[in-house]
Amino acid sequence: MIYKKGDPADPANFRPITLQPVWYKIFASAFASSLYDFLLDNKYIDKNQQKGFWRGIDGVTEHTEMLSHVLRTAKREQRCITVALLDLKNAFGEVHHELIATALKHHHAPLEYVELFKSTYKDNFVVVAIDKKTTQPIRVERGVLQGDPSSPLLFNLCFNTLMLTLDQPIYRKLGFSWGSKQNRQQRAWLQFADDAAITAADNASAQALLNVFQAWCAWAAMTVRLDKCVSFGMQKRNGIYVQTMPNIAVNGGQIPPVPLGEQFTYLGRSFGFDLKNDSAKLALETKLSELLKITNELKVKAQTKLKILSQYIHSQIMFEIKLYDFPTTWVEQKLDALCIRHMRVWLEMPVSACVGEISSLPKKMGGLGISSIKSLAQKLCLTKRYALRASASSDVREIWTDTASQHVVTDQLIVSHDSLTAATKALALDQQQKAANHLFGLQLQGALAKSLSESVSGKNIELWVTTLNNISPRLFNFARKAFLQVLPTAANLKRWGRAQDPSCPLCASGQPQTNKHVLSNCSCATALHRYTARHNSVLSLLIAWLRSSLSTGQLLYADLAEGNVLPVCDLFLNCRPDLAIAGLDSIYVLELTICHETNMIRSRDYKKNKYNDIAQHGSTLAGNRRIVCHSIEISTLGFISNISDFTKAAQIAIMPDDLKRSIVKTVVNSSFNIYCNRNNSALDTA
Repeated sequence: MIYKKGDPADPANFRPITLQPVWYKIFASAFASSLYDFLLDNKYIDKNQQKGFWRGIDGVTEHTEMLSHVLRTAKREQRCITVALLDLKNAFGEVHHELIATALKHHHAPLEYVELFKSTYKDNFVVVAIDKKTTQPIRVERGVLQGDPSSPLLFNLCFNTLMLTLDQPIYRKLGFSWGSKQNRQQRAWLQFADDAAITAADNASAQALLNVFQAWCAWAAMTVRLDKCVSFGMQKRNGIYVQTMPNIAVNGGQIPPVPLGEQFTYLGRSFGFDLKNDSAKLALETKLSELLKITNELKVKAQTKLKILSQYIHSQIMFEIKLYDFPTTWVEQKLDALCIRHMRVWLEMPVSACVGEISSLPKKMGGLGISSIKSLAQKLCLTKRYALRASASSDVREIWTDTASQHVVTDQLIVSHDSLTAATKALALDQQQKAANHLFGLQLQGALAKSLSESVSGKNIELWVTTLNNISPRLFNFARKAFLQVLPTAANLKRWGRAQDPSCPLCASGQPQTNKHVLSNCSCATALHRYTARHNSVLSLLIAWLRSSLSTGQLLYADLAEGNVLPVCDLFLNCRPDLAIAGLDSIYVLELTICHETNMIRSRDYKKNKYNDIAQHGSTLAGNRRIVCHSIEISTLGFISNISDFTKAAQIAIMPDDLKRSIVKTVVNSSFNIYCNRNNSALDTA
């Protein structure tokens, strides 16, 4: 049993989901698919009014957009309109099996389908399982089983008898009309599964449609729940356009009208006289705020909170975002601002940090890869507009045309691409490019991201991002702040008005204590010792990897005292590169540099020039073997340059991702310790 709404203590507020054997689900799916194809090929089903459960139809979007459009048209033109929402008592569970069989025959279904249906439900029983206990078998005497793949189609077939009746011109003309004189449209009925909405030209027309519905319910033995039905009206009275309370009835009882100034809900979307969506905005903002508050109070690391935001919280508000046409500015200033405010706390970022920009930047560019709600809203709007344009219903397509002036950019994407997939990709690319351009244009906070995009592959940058998700929150926040260069160094504290002297107290050189200075440029002997320790810790990891990758006849030399590694000074005179793999005919040198992110290309070029004539410095042991120098640049935060040219030349396997992740963790941890001791001249004792 799955809770729907209302009092959880009342079993009537739960809906059963039937669990069936896999073999039966396969059979029922094949049965439904075959029957649907037969009905569709012979044009026996109405997909203009009924939008529930049909393949390839975004029924919620089409119906809610239709209702919104006719209400806005009525108000703009100050015309009378009457809306009625109708509800049936447990429609899925009450439909009689004889009605289903009759509906199958009415739609000319082959006898085999009718017999298969009867056979499936003959002597059919279900049991209810609660707390590892089961009830006695309960005979299924009526209704279709929720969870059965064939149930939606069988249910729709029963309602299709009503749809075919309402599709007659005598009833269509009772609907609200709109559009140009050359292409006038009229809509009287909206159906989504068992949820019905009447959009009539006036009360009399609405009542006529209700009479048809009442007669059909009597024939189908379906019960109308009057207390769940509502009516809503608008018309001009005494020269003023106002909301009205229609006097229309079903089964002898008046349908409860929506109180003046209040709203009604159809398929999850609220509608009212003002049509401003203010209540929906408030409800969504409150919902998002509560979800963020709950997440904020969880005793989990920052990475987990960001994951909850991206994978859960966003999913909980997407329905509303798609359903309503919220202004982009409101989404950005209210919803995105709310998320950014919490992310700033989780990441321990200063007020000046560009949290929104780094959040929406793709992972392959070093960002968090968390789409803004504004970006998600744009994608959903694209999907909705595409659904309207591609609808099989001509009046729905006319809505797309009528509202094109409000969606120029989105519609241009649709018409300029062959498919929704292509349009969505183009939109995503444009969003990514705008996020990158915004951040890259920032002289300080965008400097690292811009430099890395030019010197490190997107794959390696993304690996860095995913590796950070599995380190401690303290190191994660440090790396993220360092990436934006917003660590509270003396230079930044001076910029923020929190300190008087921006210079580095460690080297006392008068140089500003910037992020770059702390992590790679301080000339103090203590800082240089820490840089060397960081360098050697990475070199040790590379040695372990290369030692296990050597082929027969190759020897590994290194400028580091390690077991089972030969000293590189045996191969060279007057220079000591970090690593060398010596084979029978060639020696491949790999020079390691730990540099700042903005110096990756300069460091590579410097090492290339430095070792340009390394072949001239080979020892007698090197002999006449060909000597080729390669370099690997690893940044102070662990970004790794590409060394495929080295591995290919040395004929060893490419650097494994596990090694890259170890390097990232090692470098981030070392740089964090360097940063923490930026004002401490004492050598580390550990």
